[in-house]
Amino acid sequence: MATNKPLTVKLDGKKNKKSAQEIFEETLEAGVCEDTGALQISYATCKEQGYGSQTFDIKYTDDIIKALKAYAENGVPEFIPSAEMDPVQALHDSIKKMPDGTISYKQSGKRGSKSCMFDSEEDFVAFVSDAETRLPLIKSALENAYKEMQAENAEEESVDTDEESVSEE
Repeated sequence: MATNKPLTVKLDGKKNKKSAQEIFEETLEAGVCEDTGALQISYATCKEQGYGSQTFDIKYTDDIIKALKAYAENGVPEFIPSAEMDPVQALHDSIKKMPDGTISYKQSGKRGSKSCMFDSEEDFVAFVSDAETRLPLIKSALENAYKEMQAENAEEESVDTDEESVSEE
């Protein structure tokens, strides 16, 4: 069965492919969205399975260029698998405000972890204010209780060691 696809040859285990810039130049298109009538730009940077073209309304052009340029100049952050994120990274990665005004985030990237949810921005702001007051107090109390527990355990170990040395004599 004959096909019209060109033969791709792998040399030294590497794909013989075009650069992202070459594919961008080949796929760059502009037009009017049939559904919304918005002026749009579309392009791709690779033709591998699982990847696709990017399409956006032209009103975002300057902001997209600005964001891409910032990453090109300052570096692209390393991907951190969700399960390996610390709670702060997970919060930054997951926080979002939905069209209905609800806000949600989670502090664990582990599979199956659940988000917390706020009914509104006002609800979220009130929570943050309360958490800002309560969480440091709880942290301090927990640290103090833990130090006391460690001191008690050290004291008990010392007593046990003294009793053992007395019984050996």
